[in-house]
Amino acid sequence: MEPSFASIGAVRSGTSFLSSYIFQHPHVVLPLSKEISFTETMRDLMAHFPTLAEQHAAERRYGGAITGYCTPVMPNPLWIFLAKSMFPNLRIVCVLRDPVERAFSHWRWDQKRFVERKKLDPHWKGFPTFETLIRTEQETIRAGGMEVHAFSGARAGYLRHGIYAPFLRLLAEQFGRERIFVVDAAELFRDPGGVTKRIYGFLGLPQIEPLIIDEQNSGPSGVLPDALRSELTEFFRPYNEATYEIVGKDFGWE
Repeated sequence: MEPSFASIGAVRSGTSFLSSYIFQHPHVVLPLSKEISFTETMRDLMAHFPTLAEQHAAERRYGGAITGYCTPVMPNPLWIFLAKSMFPNLRIVCVLRDPVERAFSHWRWDQKRFVERKKLDPHWKGFPTFETLIRTEQETIRAGGMEVHAFSGARAGYLRHGIYAPFLRLLAEQFGRERIFVVDAAELFRDPGGVTKRIYGFLGLPQIEPLIIDEQNSGPSGVLPDALRSELTEFFRPYNEATYEIVGKDFGWE
């Protein structure tokens, strides 16, 4: 089967939580893995998707069958070009999270998974704090340079992951705005059932009532200081306004 949809977003935006709802639908035949590397060869990529026999079995049993995958590819533009060349009729669900909340969540996730176990090594004792790192990243972005890469995600920094407008603009140019469904992560967390049913409609699936489940893949807790939150809010303001213009909706992230 060729995928007819992809659900994407930046790291720590709710892509795993959303996938657990999309994959509930009986017409969605599951791939071997939720997240599929788009840099594989076509042969390796297609090996993750269901066979035509599985498609026909689902069609006989449920009356329809599509497949797709869910992976955090933003803000890497390479995915857009490769996806368009392979699957030009792809429908794309894109989940966006408040970039300040997303950046701090991403930092905490990387600390838990990668950094904390390295800190006993003398080579890593000078690893900067979140505050030091994001201020360094702000200056390099303003100067047009490269920022410190995050450990997980699309090889971009904690702030760069949350600058959505360039990716969204290119995505719309390549696929067309009508093939893109943008999800506000805050609304998804608040009303997962309602958001999911709208996505079912966008994917051409018959309506079912999704099973409400606990949030998946939640990261470690932490508190972002108010002063630093305000600083980051001001940094992201012009980028957020560009995103609102492209999407046609103000998410109120300020």
